[in-house]
Amino acid sequence: MHLPNHSMNRHGVGFCLREIFTAALFRKLNEVAPNFDTHRERWFLKPLCLVGLFSGLSSGRTLGARFHEASALVSKLYPHAKRAGEYLSGFQAALSSLPQEIIAQVRAACQSAVLAAGPHPALVGRHLAFGVDGTKQEAPRTPQNEEYFGVVTKLPALPLRLVATCFGLGERLLWDWAGGPGNASEADLILEIIRRGPLGALYVKDAGMVGYDWFRAVIESQHHLLMRVGGNFTLWAENVGAVVGEGGRVLIWPQDRRNTIPPLALRLITYQHTYVKRRHGKTLPRTETVYLVTDLPVEELTQAEAELLFALRWPGNEIGHRAWKRTLSKHKLLSERPTNAEKESEFSLLACMFLQALVLIAQGRGARDIPSVAQALAVWGEAVQAVLAGRAAAWLRERLRGCVLDHYVRQGPKVQRAAPQRKEHKPLKPPIFRELDNSIKALLARMLGRLGVLPV
Repeated sequence: MHLPNHSMNRHGVGFCLREIFTAALFRKLNEVAPNFDTHRERWFLKPLCLVGLFSGLSSGRTLGARFHEASALVSKLYPHAKRAGEYLSGFQAALSSLPQEIIAQVRAACQSAVLAAGPHPALVGRHLAFGVDGTKQEAPRTPQNEEYFGVVTKLPALPLRLVATCFGLGERLLWDWAGGPGNASEADLILEIIRRGPLGALYVKDAGMVGYDWFRAVIESQHHLLMRVGGNFTLWAENVGAVVGEGGRVLIWPQDRRNTIPPLALRLITYQHTYVKRRHGKTLPRTETVYLVTDLPVEELTQAEAELLFALRWPGNEIGHRAWKRTLSKHKLLSERPTNAEKESEFSLLACMFLQALVLIAQGRGARDIPSVAQALAVWGEAVQAVLAGRAAAWLRERLRGCVLDHYVRQGPKVQRAAPQRKEHKPLKPPIFRELDNSIKALLARMLGRLGVLPV
């Protein structure tokens, strides 16, 4: 069968692939796992990673369908490379032994390629801002998955994998992630992501179960935080009335350790948020008070900037999760063993990041529009079918450039549809405010005098 030559396919699938999967990357992967290819007759590191990625991009309803499409594409793109295996069982056996560091290196290669092609996808005004949140993927109900992931849902019980994600809020690019069993700590996974992020970056988070130690760990890691707080937080202030209405300096101070540790000083930002609620066919406007805390002073983060960044968290994380889990059909894992289920989840995240990265790279330098995962997936699928049929797909890069979100402004609220697992919006309860009375001020003065430090 005639294969398209390099000149005809200079902007096709292979060209776009090589912008991230460079020869230098594969050398790096072999350095990270120097013994992985030793004594192997098939499923070497390069085809294994590519088949894993292409399986994440496949819309097949079974693991077998995804595997056969992915392996056929690898064979077409690299006809003279070391052979991959022909069977799903061999692929899964090799995948289960793939070191996690390999996936981290591929993720870093996607990040580097995007940064080399244009501005940082997390840049919003003068801030490098990332949205962080957690979500879960269902896993098959096998004894191995139930034992490893844990059964953490109501009946019918399902084993779940918890994934914490980090999206660049400028262009909504999936930037980083960390995963674990369904009963793992979301706060710990998010802290893991923050610690390896760019120094000085600002992380935007919705309300959650975190406390004094978590806040201090974020600040001591030389990162910044903008987080919504609710009724599970107790905030101390000198003038509660003024702070509740206008924001200002508040303290976080664990009650059970008040005699041993100094309080943590943060800045409270409050504002009114208006949204629309539909009930019985009627549109009902609603207003709620949003309480945000940050370690940044007003000179480095104004009220308007804080409101904008927190508003960007929803389309960044929540819609980003929808694109990954629903558009790529990865809300349910298919692997029956936990080691393979984890790798399946990791490669599905890589697939989402890969599509977004291709769109941003195709747009080049200057102002870039937000990638559309749905459009990019459709264009990628069309290119894959062309390659499998022996035709050139030299149009891929140009088509990817146009895979961006529309700029229309919605004129009315979306139509509410009955959907499974729909979360009704419930306004958060306000945080608990406590006044710094004379006894607390005396305790604070004694502690600060003894420690010789002031709250940050």
